[in-house]
Amino acid sequence: MILYGGKMEKYRLKFMLDYECNCLWGFDERTQNKYGYNIDDLTVLGLSEEAIKLNELVMKLYWTSLNPIYQNFPSFWSGEMHKYFQEKVIELYNKIKNEVGNLYEIILHETAKKIVEEKINIVQINKLLQDFVTDPINNISEKIYVHDKIKKEIIESYNEWKEKENNILINNGYK
Repeated sequence: MILYGGKMEKYRLKFMLDYECNCLWGFDERTQNKYGYNIDDLTVLGLSEEAIKLNELVMKLYWTSLNPIYQNFPSFWSGEMHKYFQEKVIELYNKIKNEVGNLYEIILHETAKKIVEEKINIVQINKLLQDFVTDPINNISEKIYVHDKIKKEIIESYNEWKEKENNILINNGYK
């Protein structure tokens, strides 16, 4: 916090998800000058080790949401994985607010807000995913040529991801 015009004003942090970055960002110029744009060292904010580890998990999971074959293809995440991720993002956001919300104004950015507020239909997501993996040509919004080699690669990558996802969910007590 900093004294402005006789009153204490909190530094402003943005809670935002982006690939290969921590979830907290300097929201305004004053905060960016003190902590940087993307805040690399979350310990300087006074966050617990538990919150920092949860941030690392969320950021690692976020990166896996991208389709490994072609980023504009649908994610290989199941509906359960979407729900698990959403719960972890909400848990992280609330943990940060509880731990340092008295010191900083925490602003929920649109990327995170969408995840937090999304109504997840597990059955629908799983059906769309199966439709895509089964027949990628007719189940993508972007009409590109998908040849047999890519179809095979999609199936192999999906099966590989499915095993990883299952381990993530089981190891974190979600299944």
